[in-house]
This record gives sequence, C-alpha cells and structure tokens, in this order.
Amino acid sequence: MRTTLTIDPDNAERLRTLAHRSRLPFKRVLNDVLRLGLRGETTGEAEPPFVVKATPMRLKAGVDPMRLSQFEADFDGAAFEEKTGRQPDASR
Repeated sequence: MRTTLTIDPDNAERLRTLAHRSRLPFKRVLNDVLRLGLRGETTGEAEPPFVVKATPMRLKAGVDPMRLSQFEADFDGAAFEEKTGRQPDASR
C-alpha cells in the first residue's frame, strides 16, 4: 500500500542511519521498525548499561563491615527503647 508520511527530522535521521548500517533499503527499515513498534519490541539499540561508581566506605577503626546489619539492629533497638521506655520485641 502506498501512502505519504511526514516523519520528524530526528526520526528520519535515525532511520537513514539504521538503513545505512544494515545496508537495507529505507523502505524495508521503516516497515521493520513499524512492525517491531506495533508488537512492542525494540530495534535492539540498547541503552548503555548502568554502571555503579563505587566509593570507599571510610569506616572508623574497629567497625566491622560484615556486622553493619547488627549495628543497625542494635541502634534501632536502643532508639526504640529510648523513645518508648521498653525493650523491643525480640521475637520479630
């Protein structure tokens, strides 16, 4: 079916680039992209992977990083006791 489309310039450039890279005709690339979009798929152009930028913890001397969850539990328990005047329920 022949029809006339008005394609935004940025999309037209991306389609031309994709056609050039894949060495396929513009018409085929456009139809393939439409098919993928209508099916809810992507063209395979993945976003760059998320990278975690690690920083040193700079813990004070004597703090064991393997026991930080215990430190948090102790701290929360002490805060609870101070606020309510009673011991936290150990069964939870």
